[in-house]
Amino acid sequence: MSSNSWIKPDIKNPFTLNLNELIRLKKNKKTNPKKIVQSFLKRIKEKNKYLRAISSINESYIYDQFNNIDPDLPLSFIPVGIKDIYNTEILPTKMGSPIYKNFYSGNDARVVTNLKRAGCIVFCKTETAEFAVHHPGPTKNAYSSKHICGTSSSGSAVAVSSGMLPFALGSQTAASTIRPAAYNGIYGFKPSFGVIPRTGTLKTLDTLDHVTFFCRSSSDLRIIFDSLRVKGQNYPLVNKFYDKRINKTFFKKNKLRVGFINQKNILPIDEEQLKLVQEFKFNLKKKGFKVFDLDTDQLLKNKHILHQKIYSRGLAYYFKDEFKNNKKYLSDIFIDMINEGNKIKFDEYIKLTIQQQNFIKKINDMFKNVDFVISSSTFGEAPLKNKKEKKDISLIWTLAHLPTVSVPFLKKNKLPRGLQITSKKYEDYKLFEFLDILKKKNLIKDVDVVNNY
Repeated sequence: MSSNSWIKPDIKNPFTLNLNELIRLKKNKKTNPKKIVQSFLKRIKEKNKYLRAISSINESYIYDQFNNIDPDLPLSFIPVGIKDIYNTEILPTKMGSPIYKNFYSGNDARVVTNLKRAGCIVFCKTETAEFAVHHPGPTKNAYSSKHICGTSSSGSAVAVSSGMLPFALGSQTAASTIRPAAYNGIYGFKPSFGVIPRTGTLKTLDTLDHVTFFCRSSSDLRIIFDSLRVKGQNYPLVNKFYDKRINKTFFKKNKLRVGFINQKNILPIDEEQLKLVQEFKFNLKKKGFKVFDLDTDQLLKNKHILHQKIYSRGLAYYFKDEFKNNKKYLSDIFIDMINEGNKIKFDEYIKLTIQQQNFIKKINDMFKNVDFVISSSTFGEAPLKNKKEKKDISLIWTLAHLPTVSVPFLKKNKLPRGLQITSKKYEDYKLFEFLDILKKKNLIKDVDVVNNY
């Protein structure tokens, strides 16, 4: 791996700016929208041949959208990358599989429509693992070609990390957003389950699939979430928990309680990663937060096994046609998971989903005594390509339906690492508010575009 090289934000080169900076730049008329589009197009042409994060792009379609955008919309003219499991009207939806290499859905997924309504330009599709599961796509880690770039949302993560896009959609059924966010040194956010619509999206599992996204600034998270989530009276839970102002006096009057998962008792974690967790705990305490360790050993025990069984059964159900008619095009790991899923009968599957619901209730009860939970995003830094990726805690928060964000920590000449911050279900905005506080206290930072290729 060569020495890490970062490009500082520069208004002359819009691709170096994060989403929040681009919005301010447009609002203050410091640049014009066409220059923004051209800057990102140029960056993609320069970098994608090395990084292979973009699976398809159509410049004519980009400018067709550009010519029909209302300039007063909140995200007008902002490029966005769409993970190649979401339907898009013009671009192909290949889902990381040769079976669908020539598939055009002819319509947009609901989240893509929501982004267009906010003024975004659907810039490109990003590479994904086969059917967003485990068999990797062609994308390279933004920091090192010798190391893996993460799981299925890696194309989106690498495109954002390298400045080819200001933000991009991912997905998470296990750890497909948190891992690539950590391995590529950016923010990756998985919301509370069910608050971002999945219509027009590849389905792998009803109780675990989440729409997610990546960016380079914690301030961007709220902006993106606002544009993606469902709103209004037709969604009673969302109306109850989201369509109201955050009680900011809570953050001013209360000493925030931050619990740390004693992760070494649950899953392995490398020494450098453990040191990062301990340093962050020490810094939080120094800044006045109430910090303590959580006893979650029994609560989290065997939850990877529960997740694996539910996941495998879902794949066996939703991909039975591909398994029957196009098995020769499926990877060995995908076939193994389907075979495993086919052994699970319907009655057992129902019992597994009941176990998941009971777990969700218990883990939400944990938040009676804590406001936020800190854990590691991954076992450690991105492993070498010839090394097996070790289990981490990320999929537990997916199983629990909780909002969680991977926060990047960068050091010169080292691979990035990430810590996860998690809050109670439906308290996504409370999590964003906490991130704002951490940024003001200089405990977390925005990241610059990496330029290692």
